[in-house]
Amino acid sequence: MAGLLALSACGDSDGDSPFENGEQSGEESGGSGEETGGEGEEGGGESIADLPADQIMEQAQEALLAAESLRMTTEGGPGTDGVGMDLHLDKEGSCEGWVSMEGQGSVEILMRADQIWMKPDQTFWSTMGASDPALVSLVDGNWLYGTTDDPELASTASACALGDLFAGSGSGGTDTATIGEETTHNGTPVIEIHDTDETGAEMTMLIATEGEPYPLLMTTNEGGGTTELEISDFNVPVSFDEPAADVVLNIEDFRSGNITA
Repeated sequence: MAGLLALSACGDSDGDSPFENGEQSGEESGGSGEETGGEGEEGGGESIADLPADQIMEQAQEALLAAESLRMTTEGGPGTDGVGMDLHLDKEGSCEGWVSMEGQGSVEILMRADQIWMKPDQTFWSTMGASDPALVSLVDGNWLYGTTDDPELASTASACALGDLFAGSGSGGTDTATIGEETTHNGTPVIEIHDTDETGAEMTMLIATEGEPYPLLMTTNEGGGTTELEISDFNVPVSFDEPAADVVLNIEDFRSGNITA
């Protein structure tokens, strides 16, 4: 779970936005969790908040890894590594949202299986080689299309690989974690877990104490910067409409300059 917590330093991981879906996610996770959590209550009634910190983190990681889809959103702009994001992704390879990098612009992403559509802003277009203002004006507002067979697009697609995202994050709990207050997050009861990673970064995780023990918010303080990563929309299907053909550019055509007004 220490590795999992470190993801919040990704960001702003990317993302940004105020937590538009936090309340929804709390309702979704609470609703679905009540079915499984209810069994636990009948079996003994022990709240996850009564467990040691390392066991709470282990259960949170298990719940996170079992989710078929989720949304990751950063709050307040780029975090400690200059990255921001709001991505809704699932284990089947679908993804919808955006990623930003400080100084390099932002890009909207749509992904379904091996197909990828990217819609960069003007700054991002320039970093991709479209430095001519006239060219940027021509392509701005369009989507680049390709597949994961393309190395550059495959690199972007890695941000949407939910199956790999939390791989190697360890068994969950650590012997340095401590329990904080019981509070609420977007209406969902949570328990605070505090920890410090090997770099000295201070981290706080809010874990749901009702329904599935999903980690709902991860905050990292490092080098004077703060990253807040919201995780929501657990098991909510990822859906989107593919961009219209008249606003799609094949990435090979873009590279070759085969672009017409």
